[in-house]
Amino acid sequence: MTDKTPLEEAFEGEIWAPTEFYANHFKLWVAVVVQAGIAFYVLWKWIQSGSQDMLVPILCAVLLGIAWLFMQQARDTSPILSYSDEGLTDRRHGFIPWDKIAGYQYKKTIFSQAFGYSLIKGEQPPKAVWIYRIQAAINLVSGRPARVWQKHMVVGGLEPMLYGARAKRPDLDKT
Repeated sequence: MTDKTPLEEAFEGEIWAPTEFYANHFKLWVAVVVQAGIAFYVLWKWIQSGSQDMLVPILCAVLLGIAWLFMQQARDTSPILSYSDEGLTDRRHGFIPWDKIAGYQYKKTIFSQAFGYSLIKGEQPPKAVWIYRIQAAINLVSGRPARVWQKHMVVGGLEPMLYGARAKRPDLDKT
């Protein structure tokens, strides 16, 4: 007779790790309110001052555009990242098979934490290729993977993302 519970017996030899990760919707909604609030306040002050400078409404329109983008992200309840045995699904870039991924990495510094992945040179994601390329160029300077998430962006932090990736493909870990 064994001292293991039925649950322990069912998962014996299995490594359990989360496979779906969600955006921090509260922080996204706070960003919407702050961006829109700043834009409307500045616009209101501009109207009161009677100024003819057109730079202010243009900047306010940019702030409202950013607020709109945050709102779109906050309204989307699908996972921002999920893992399967075949690959990962990035909400922005679509499904990417594991054999197209060069590696994933968790980086922790004094000022920030980031988790992300990079594709093999020459590969591109199925969606939003130009966003991936811009992110990759920016992140290359800091030595981070091409596609990253910051700690404040993800419910539960980044360590579960790392554990989930390690459970599916430990050979791709570049941490």
